[in-house]
Amino acid sequence: MGADGPMTRAPQHRPAWLVLVAAIMLISAARLGLTGLFVFSDDQPTSTTRTALVVSAEDAAAKTVELASQAVRERHAGLVRLHAGLQVVVALFLLYVAAAVFSLDPNGRWLGLLSAWVGVVYHVVNTVFGLTVLRPEIMRVAPDVVAQVAAGDGASPVADVLLPALRALSVALPVMTGVFGLAFSGLILVFFAGRRGRDFYGAKPNEGGAT
Repeated sequence: MGADGPMTRAPQHRPAWLVLVAAIMLISAARLGLTGLFVFSDDQPTSTTRTALVVSAEDAAAKTVELASQAVRERHAGLVRLHAGLQVVVALFLLYVAAAVFSLDPNGRWLGLLSAWVGVVYHVVNTVFGLTVLRPEIMRVAPDVVAQVAAGDGASPVADVLLPALRALSVALPVMTGVFGLAFSGLILVFFAGRRGRDFYGAKPNEGGAT
């Protein structure tokens, strides 16, 4: 078959780049899977009205994300579980691909290419989820966090710039997470669709869509 189908020649060795790619896939799968499973195993109710300790400007961002995440789990439970289910499915697929790549399966190249595109779709969806679900909750809890900082630090000038910073965080957090994820997916495409991947799996020069 072509680049989108199984290769007929099984690789005979594991170069360093292949081991690195398989290891990163394994780590990504473990992170996604554990994150998704934690959502399903977290049966204890959360409360976004719980009074938090007075925070300092240094830990305001972490406290804001923590409170916003609690609010998301409480207000959008069904959507959160759907998102967690997607994480588990993607994690299982990445585990399968990592095993195929590391075991020198002749189908490893097209599975690697497929995993890269699955990663692109997942990270786009994850970014949209962050911007449409998490960001509004960050915007909602940020004023309370700033008020706590102001109460704790008195007339600290940091509190005056903290709210705009937290609002910027509400965009930067999902966007930067998506950018890093897309960069990793692009790296996978470079490895498997490029000349190195074609040569390793015995693909013809016109198979793979990259030079």
